Amino acid sequence: MKKLVVVASLAVILACFMAGSAFAFDFLDFAQNQLLQCAHPTADPTKAKVEFVKEPVQKDEATIARVVVYYKGWMKDNEMLVDIVYLKTSYVDLVKAEVLKDTAATGTSSCKFMSGWQEVK
Repeated sequence: MKKLVVVASLAVILACFMAGSAFAFDFLDFAQNQLLQCAHPTADPTKAKVEFVKEPVQKDEATIARVVVYYKGWMKDNEMLVDIVYLKTSYVDLVKAEVLKDTAATGTSSCKFMSGWQEVK
Protein backbone atom coordinates (compact mmCIF):
# COMPACT_ATOMS: atom_id res chain seq x y z
CA MET A 1 0.00 0.00 0.00
CA LYS A 2 2.82 2.42 0.89
CA LYS A 3 4.54 1.70 -2.44
CA LEU A 4 1.35 2.56 -4.30
CA VAL A 5 1.06 5.89 -2.47
CA VAL A 6 4.71 6.74 -3.20
CA VAL A 7 4.38 5.82 -6.87
CA ALA A 8 1.15 7.82 -7.19
CA SER A 9 2.75 10.81 -5.49
CA LEU A 10 5.75 10.68 -7.81
CA ALA A 11 3.43 10.45 -10.82
CA VAL A 12 1.54 13.56 -9.70
CA ILE A 13 4.76 15.49 -9.09
CA LEU A 14 6.14 14.47 -12.49
CA ALA A 15 2.89 15.45 -14.23
CA CYS A 16 2.92 18.87 -12.56
CA PHE A 17 6.56 19.42 -13.53
CA MET A 18 5.92 18.45 -17.14
CA ALA A 19 2.84 20.66 -17.36
CA GLY A 20 4.80 23.62 -16.00
CA SER A 21 7.67 23.12 -18.41
CA ALA A 22 5.29 22.76 -21.36
CA PHE A 23 4.21 26.35 -20.89
CA ALA A 24 7.73 27.76 -20.50
CA PHE A 25 8.52 30.49 -23.05
CA ASP A 26 10.85 29.31 -25.81
CA PHE A 27 12.97 32.33 -26.77
CA LEU A 28 14.70 30.56 -29.67
CA ASP A 29 11.49 29.29 -31.22
CA PHE A 30 9.89 32.72 -30.83
CA ALA A 31 12.86 34.44 -32.51
CA GLN A 32 12.92 31.99 -35.40
CA ASN A 33 9.23 31.50 -36.11
CA GLN A 34 7.52 34.71 -35.03
CA LEU A 35 9.99 37.55 -34.67
CA LEU A 36 11.94 36.83 -37.87
CA GLN A 37 8.71 36.55 -39.89
CA CYS A 38 7.44 39.81 -38.39
CA ALA A 39 10.66 41.75 -38.98
CA HIS A 40 11.60 40.20 -42.33
CA PRO A 41 8.53 38.61 -43.98
CA THR A 42 10.49 37.35 -47.00
CA ALA A 43 13.00 35.41 -44.87
CA ASP A 44 12.49 31.65 -44.59
CA PRO A 45 12.39 30.71 -40.88
CA THR A 46 13.04 27.04 -41.66
CA LYS A 47 16.47 27.97 -43.02
CA ALA A 48 17.29 30.39 -40.19
CA LYS A 49 19.64 29.50 -37.34
CA VAL A 50 19.11 30.97 -33.88
CA GLU A 51 21.22 30.83 -30.75
CA PHE A 52 21.58 32.54 -27.41
CA VAL A 53 24.17 35.25 -26.99
CA LYS A 54 22.98 35.67 -23.39
CA GLU A 55 20.87 32.95 -21.78
CA PRO A 56 17.51 34.00 -20.29
CA VAL A 57 17.79 35.69 -16.90
CA GLN A 58 15.07 36.80 -14.51
CA LYS A 59 15.03 40.55 -13.82
CA ASP A 60 12.17 41.61 -11.56
CA GLU A 61 9.05 40.03 -13.12
CA ALA A 62 10.50 39.86 -16.64
CA THR A 63 12.82 37.33 -18.24
CA ILE A 64 15.35 38.74 -20.70
CA ALA A 65 17.46 36.95 -23.31
CA ARG A 66 19.76 38.10 -26.10
CA VAL A 67 19.39 36.06 -29.27
CA VAL A 68 21.12 36.15 -32.64
CA VAL A 69 19.23 35.06 -35.74
CA TYR A 70 21.18 34.08 -38.85
CA TYR A 71 18.97 34.19 -41.92
CA LYS A 72 19.25 34.32 -45.68
CA GLY A 73 18.21 37.54 -47.38
CA TRP A 74 17.64 38.18 -51.06
CA MET A 75 21.22 39.26 -51.69
CA LYS A 76 23.28 37.91 -48.81
CA ASP A 77 23.29 36.10 -45.50
CA ASN A 78 22.14 38.34 -42.66
CA GLU A 79 22.33 38.49 -38.90
CA MET A 80 19.91 40.06 -36.45
CA LEU A 81 20.84 40.57 -32.79
CA VAL A 82 17.81 41.04 -30.53
CA ASP A 83 16.97 41.48 -26.87
CA ILE A 84 13.72 39.66 -26.11
CA VAL A 85 11.79 40.46 -22.95
CA TYR A 86 9.12 38.05 -21.70
CA LEU A 87 6.66 38.99 -18.96
CA LYS A 88 4.33 36.43 -17.39
CA THR A 89 1.44 37.94 -15.48
CA SER A 90 -1.42 36.24 -13.70
CA TYR A 91 -3.75 36.81 -16.63
CA VAL A 92 -1.62 37.26 -19.79
CA ASP A 93 1.87 36.53 -21.12
CA LEU A 94 3.57 39.41 -22.92
CA VAL A 95 6.67 39.74 -25.09
CA LYS A 96 8.57 42.56 -26.76
CA ALA A 97 11.85 42.81 -28.63
CA GLU A 98 14.56 45.36 -29.34
CA VAL A 99 16.82 44.99 -32.35
CA LEU A 100 20.40 45.81 -31.41
CA LYS A 101 21.90 45.00 -34.82
CA ASP A 102 20.57 43.91 -38.18
CA THR A 103 22.76 43.53 -41.25
CA ALA A 104 19.76 43.74 -43.61
CA ALA A 105 19.13 47.19 -44.99
CA THR A 106 15.37 46.88 -44.51
CA GLY A 107 13.73 48.40 -41.44
CA THR A 108 12.15 46.40 -38.66
CA SER A 109 10.07 49.26 -37.27
CA SER A 110 6.85 47.90 -38.77
CA CYS A 111 7.12 44.73 -36.66
CA LYS A 112 4.60 44.78 -33.80
CA PHE A 113 7.05 43.14 -31.37
CA MET A 114 9.42 46.10 -31.75
CA SER A 115 6.77 48.72 -30.95
CA GLY A 116 5.62 47.48 -27.54
CA TRP A 117 4.24 44.64 -25.48
CA GLN A 118 2.36 41.98 -27.42
CA GLU A 119 0.37 39.03 -26.11
CA VAL A 120 2.04 35.64 -26.52
CA LYS A 121 -0.19 33.28 -28.46
